[in-house]
Amino acid sequence: MSKLYKNMIHNLGENPGIDGQNITIILLEPLLHNWSVRGGKLANQVDFGFDVNVLFMFFHI
Repeated sequence: MSKLYKNMIHNLGENPGIDGQNITIILLEPLLHNWSVRGGKLANQVDFGFDVNVLFMFFHI
């Protein structure tokens, strides 16, 4: 994961030119039982026919 963060900081430094010291990255991985889908069913109880991995990244600049 550290390489991912370093690459993101590097890319934001290149374009649009943000100083890495001014960037905060927060990674959230919400559990599927905290999601409601298909008319109110818990997402961890639904067979989607494929794996569901949810990832949110927030940037504070």
